[in-house]
Amino acid sequence: GSGSAMLAAGDLYSVAITQSGQLTAREIRVQSEGAGDVVISGTLDATSETAGTRGGAVLVTGARVGVLAGAKIDASGPAGGGEILVGGDFQGANPEVRNSRVTLVARDATLRADATTQGGGGRVIVWADETTVFNGTLTATGAGAQGAGGFAEISGQGRLAFSGVVSLTGGG
Repeated sequence: GSGSAMLAAGDLYSVAITQSGQLTAREIRVQSEGAGDVVISGTLDATSETAGTRGGAVLVTGARVGVLAGAKIDASGPAGGGEILVGGDFQGANPEVRNSRVTLVARDATLRADATTQGGGGRVIVWADETTVFNGTLTATGAGAQGAGGFAEISGQGRLAFSGVVSLTGGG
């Protein structure tokens, strides 16, 4: 896919966004302002099939973020993994990215930012200012002889409950 897809809810009613279908684009943003929550139960597909390109970018943020069982967020690409930000950026320190208070990634939810042909793994951040619960599967793996493993941060500034699986292996 090309272009960008965005789901957004304004402050007016602080509505929750529930994404259950499939969104496919190079850049996907699912974000709620104000007190709105974001629940992902479908597929966010920012993968690339084009040789020589990296995966795209996915941003999911709201007051509380849930990535439910069966949900898939994929930013893989032939020449490298892309970027997935769930609930914030690295250490919650990027002022351009809103931090969630609570972030849940359920068992059987999958976050992938893999190189599929030749290249390095991508960058995946799962953050919350208060509590992060991560029971899912995260991969940011490299492929090919030079393919380095990717980068992942899973943190809760207040509390982290982790019983998931993370793979950041290199290729070769």
